[in-house]
Amino acid sequence: MSYPDESVLAYPERIEFREAEERIERGLANFVQVGRDLERIRVCEWWREKYTSFNAYLLERWGFTSRHGNNLIAAAGVVSNAQTQAGEPMVPLPENERQARAIAGLEPDEQRQALIEGNAEGPPSAARLAEIAARLRGSRGIALEPTVAEIKREEAGIHQRAQRDDRVEGLRKIVKLSEKLERCFGVLDSGEQDLLAETWGPFKAALASLG
Repeated sequence: MSYPDESVLAYPERIEFREAEERIERGLANFVQVGRDLERIRVCEWWREKYTSFNAYLLERWGFTSRHGNNLIAAAGVVSNAQTQAGEPMVPLPENERQARAIAGLEPDEQRQALIEGNAEGPPSAARLAEIAARLRGSRGIALEPTVAEIKREEAGIHQRAQRDDRVEGLRKIVKLSEKLERCFGVLDSGEQDLLAETWGPFKAALASLG
C-alpha cells in the first residue's frame, strides 16, 4: 500500500502559497499583511517542498531571522485581535510593528485593554505599551506563553516516540495530513477552504474510516 508524500504540495496549496508570497513581496512595509501571510505559510507548512523548516524558509527566502518572522506573525495577530469579525476596529489599532509586538504576549482581552489604556492620552509609544503589558502580566502572576522553540521540541518528542513499522508509519502520515488540514483551515477564508478540501478531503475520509 502506498501513502501520500507529505512533503509534496497539492495543486491548490501551490496556488495559495504563490499568492501569499506575492502579497509578501508587494507589502513588505505592511507588517499586518506580511505577518498574516507568514502565519498561513507556517500553519499550512507550504514551505515544506524546498526548505527543511519554516525558520530555514524565513532566512533563505526573505532574509528574516526566525525571531523577526515570528515577531511579524505575533504583531499581525495583535491587530486581528483588536478588530471585529467584520474587520472594523474595536479599539485603536497599533500604528507599527513595534507597538503591536510590545503587547503580543498578552491574552486578546488584555491586548485590547492595553491599546485602550495606551491611547487614552494620544498615540502611545512602544515603550508605553510595554509598560502596560508588564503590569498586566504581573497582575495575573503567570509566565509568558511557551516559545515556538519549546512547542516544537514538545512536538518532536511526541514524534520520536512513534513506532516505525510500515503500517503505523503510513497511518501517521494520514493523521498528520488530517491535522494539517484542520490547522490550515483556521487561517483560510471560506473560498480557500473549499479549494483545499477538494484535495485533502479524501485523506480525511480515509482517516475517519480507520477510526
